[in-house]
Formats: sequence, C-alpha cells, structure tokens
Amino acid sequence: MRFFHFALLALALMLWSTSAQAKEYTVTGIGGFSCGEWTQYRAESSESAIMRAGKMFSWIQGFLTGYNAYGPGSGDIRKGTDVGLLSWIDNYCKDRPQKTFNNAALEFIEERERRNP
Repeated sequence: MRFFHFALLALALMLWSTSAQAKEYTVTGIGGFSCGEWTQYRAESSESAIMRAGKMFSWIQGFLTGYNAYGPGSGDIRKGTDVGLLSWIDNYCKDRPQKTFNNAALEFIEERERRNP
C-alpha cells in the first residue's frame, strides 16, 4: 500500500486512505483559508498581516510534519527540494488564489512524490 493513514498534529485529520485514494475529510482552521489570503498577507507589511502569514506558514509546516511522521518515504517530504517552501507556496497561491491552503499542502506533497517516488 502506497499511502498510510496519518494525522495532522493538532487536528488529527486523515489525509490518505490505505487504498491509495484520497479520502474526503473536513478541513478546519487555517487550512480552509484561501491562497488569495496568503498572497494578500505576504504583500502587506502590517504587523497583523505578517502574523497571519506566519500562522499560515506554521500550519503548513505542521501539515508536512504530520505527513513526514505517518506518510511513506524518507521521513522528509521536503528533501531534495530545489526551491524553498515559502517560494513554492507564493508561486502556487499567486496562480491559484481561489484554492485553499489545504490544497496547497496537498499539491506540494503530490508534486514531491511525483519527483521522488
């Protein structure tokens, strides 16, 4: 089985089922924020915008840590990444403002898995 169940750190959400098909699940909290919000916060220099972007970045790091702990592979989904995670999120979200931050996390994982099967 290519994928195993794994939990998000604080939310204990399951990402993949053992049948290698994406499982439907409820996204709560910051994962439901839009990429448009991320792009807006990153463009602003106000203290509140910087804090919001920081919280979003912390959320995605936690999501990836959960994947590292419970997903298949080396234990580091970012290993061998040519571009930094911040830059990757900036580029993804700039082109897809309507997507959720959860979508960004999933796409990052899927892209990394395609490159490093």
